[in-house]
Amino acid sequence: GVGALATAFVFIRALPGALWGVRIIWPALALGLAYSMGPWPATLLAAGAGVSVAVLAWHPSVARSIRPLIRRGSVVPIPPELTPKDVLDATGIDDMGRRR
Repeated sequence: GVGALATAFVFIRALPGALWGVRIIWPALALGLAYSMGPWPATLLAAGAGVSVAVLAWHPSVARSIRPLIRRGSVVPIPPELTPKDVLDATGIDDMGRRR
C-alpha cells in the first residue's frame, strides 16, 4: 500500500523516475505481494492490479503526460486574435499574423 501511494505521489508530481516507477517498480511490488499471499482471491487481485497497471503504463500517452511535447524555452505560435495589440505592434505583425 505504501509503495502504491509513493509511486502515485511521484507520478502526479512528474518527478524524475516517475515513469519507470509506474511501469516497472510498482507492478513488480504488486506481483511480489501476489507471490507472498496465501488465499487465491487475494493473490489474483494483487497480480491483476500489477499486470493491469503495467499494461496501461506502457501506453504512449502516459509518457507524454510526464514529458510534455513542448519544452521550456521553446517557441509556441500564438494566434494573432489572442495576442494583445501592443505585442503585435512591437513585433511588427498585423491582425492577420503577417509581417508589416
